[in-house]
Amino acid sequence: MLDEVEAEVIGVSFGANGYTTADQAEDLTRRLGLSPGDLVLDVGGGRGWPSRYIQELSGCGIVVTDPIFEGLEASNRLDGASPAAVCTGSSLPFQPAVFDAVVHSDVLC
Repeated sequence: MLDEVEAEVIGVSFGANGYTTADQAEDLTRRLGLSPGDLVLDVGGGRGWPSRYIQELSGCGIVVTDPIFEGLEASNRLDGASPAAVCTGSSLPFQPAVFDAVVHSDVLC
């Protein structure tokens, strides 16, 4: 039942934890020009929606960050889990210029 509601509301059933629609995620993927070999940082990604969908569409790599471990843990239980880091957007543990793009959606700041 939950999968059906998700598919109706956002356009796909993907284990979403936000309100970004599939059309919006597809538009974001196009606008960023993502392709295999690109690496994307998802700040505040929780369970990984929409970045895991963007990864599926483009073939890019994704690193998901979130200050809540349980969301990242749920994301990593999904097939094809992405690297993840427990941190906030203001304390990212990455070197400069590592990522080709950054996504940040459905996050309360």
